[in-house]
Amino acid sequence: MTKKIYLILGATLMTGSAFAGDLKGSIIFQEDCEDLKSPYAGVKIASDIKVEPKGKFGKCFRIERRTVNTIENGDFKQQESDVWLYRDNAVWQKKGGVDNSSCLRISSGEVAIPIIGLKKSSANAFSFYAKSPQNGSLRVIWESGDKETVLVKDQKLAASFIRIKAPFEAIEDSGSLRIQVKGVVIVDNAQLDQGVNFFNSFSKPLKRRGVDRIKVPANGKYFKAEQGAISVWLKVPWLNDPNVISKSICGLFVVNNTEKRMKKWGDQVIMGINAIPRKKITDKLRKGQLYLYTIDAKNRVCSIAETLTKLEPAPVSGWRHLVMTWQLDDAGKMNTVLWLDGKKLVAKSKPYGPAKQQKFIWIGYVNGAYLNGLIDDFAIFNRPLTAEEITRIYTSDKPLSQL
Repeated sequence: MTKKIYLILGATLMTGSAFAGDLKGSIIFQEDCEDLKSPYAGVKIASDIKVEPKGKFGKCFRIERRTVNTIENGDFKQQESDVWLYRDNAVWQKKGGVDNSSCLRISSGEVAIPIIGLKKSSANAFSFYAKSPQNGSLRVIWESGDKETVLVKDQKLAASFIRIKAPFEAIEDSGSLRIQVKGVVIVDNAQLDQGVNFFNSFSKPLKRRGVDRIKVPANGKYFKAEQGAISVWLKVPWLNDPNVISKSICGLFVVNNTEKRMKKWGDQVIMGINAIPRKKITDKLRKGQLYLYTIDAKNRVCSIAETLTKLEPAPVSGWRHLVMTWQLDDAGKMNTVLWLDGKKLVAKSKPYGPAKQQKFIWIGYVNGAYLNGLIDDFAIFNRPLTAEEITRIYTSDKPLSQL
């Protein structure tokens, strides 16, 4: 009897060891986010995605929503514009801006930008680049109705450009943004993102940004509906700040069964990971959520969610490790688990099956919703990861390719 117990225990340990040791062998798709060329057949990485030099490991991808910069002449390509009201020694100059482009030079003066068409009680993100050859300073004011709100107070500047970020709430549907300057200040690349209080990178004025997404064939080679796992490093505002406001959902990952837009929610989706931030400043009831879901052919949804305000604060680096695991058991139930920074957030088991026929995967994009941030070392596994493996990935400080 004792010998039999030892044999069973030994077999269990050997199986567990082999299972955990086969981490790299269980990867069926991996994107290291170093460049826009994929080694996998059929994978398409959008050329609009920006490769950033400082990722979690080496380089990373910046994937942002298809927004429109509503500040006309924000790059100062035109010498004059009705949108910019120059007051007191504010002049256009041909060189000296970001990348030595045309820009605005303000000498102890002020410029104003009238803004219309805002939604009441909405969040908005105003930003621009500024520098000063003579240690100047500036402040940014939002003026609406009879109220003035100081967004940036006495920001000191140096000889190199920095991005000034000024989120504001639109109580009314119009107002003016004012930049007041002491000394000599160079201003360039102004941007207004409406409906959000976080900042994407600069985009050309009045032109819609291209679609940032990675498309992967879901033909059984890179994804298995019955079981698997996703591991990814993210640096995104909706995970790092629970008070982020967005009129649109933020998306990380989705598996679809068609490219057509379906009338009923869920008809085209097999699996997805979204974040649902607050929609507006006054939306006190709806707290942001991190949302994971699987949908079978009968449109039965197995979903799990965690309120963003319940998450532990982000590390100083801003990079967070997100893991999702799923497994269909013999009882016909789908077991899904969500992990963040090596800790289990939430798990759920619900009836599931049969699965829809899978067609393709989006990464950094979910049927109109975008990641809105940085992504690095994304991987899909052909089986669920163990708690020990998730801890190993999170604490190793190495990419999967080096584990």
